[in-house]
Amino acid sequence: MGLDQLFDTYSLRARHLPTVLVVAPPLMVASLLFPKVYDRMGASMTSVSVSVSLSLVFLFFIAHVLRQRGRAVEKKMTAEAGGMPTTCWLRHKDTNLDPVTKARYHGYLGKNVPGLNVPSQSQEQQRPEMADDTYRSAVKWLLEKTRDTAKYPLVLKENAEYGFRRNMFGGKWLAITLCVLPLAAAYAWDAYKGVGPQFDNDHVAAIAIAVVAVLAWLFFVTKEWVRDASHAYARALLATCEA
Repeated sequence: MGLDQLFDTYSLRARHLPTVLVVAPPLMVASLLFPKVYDRMGASMTSVSVSVSLSLVFLFFIAHVLRQRGRAVEKKMTAEAGGMPTTCWLRHKDTNLDPVTKARYHGYLGKNVPGLNVPSQSQEQQRPEMADDTYRSAVKWLLEKTRDTAKYPLVLKENAEYGFRRNMFGGKWLAITLCVLPLAAAYAWDAYKGVGPQFDNDHVAAIAIAVVAVLAWLFFVTKEWVRDASHAYARALLATCEA
């Protein structure tokens, strides 16, 4: 992967930003609870170089995990919905698009996609799997057609937003675990030393950051949040039939 792909609009929004949002709160909590560890890491250029290298490896690993978990989320949500939104919306029986708009999309795809025969309503009812294969083929053609991000900026924007939310939801429980882990480690260490729970300014700040982060992950990063973005992306992609 080249630098242009590593830092393109989609990668920055859908891959790197979720990684930062997963990792930043736990690091803030850990820095407040274990300041001496961070002081030692910055004691020399060698330790700085090592810590930076390890941090980059860790970030790329988390990004990979989030991407894999995001794909798993997409697969599960697709199965629950009976197909990707783009496929579902092209079905005659689906009501997300009004019949007039859907007819225009069908007409455009039937005319422009080589070898594509859009099924009629009765054909779709008789052979639903064949109809879905046709719609998926049409969507693949649209994806190739809209790769020019300068010409189709809205498709890129909505795709990146969907990727961001999907990967965030995929990493939800990892993020919550990482937020809680430094607190558990700190209080376990205090218990091991025979010291009671600490409630100085740093500990209170660490608890506050962890609580806010966990609540945000629990109540904002939801399946419905992901579904809303997937619908916006589907709408933008299908609308290119009229672009």
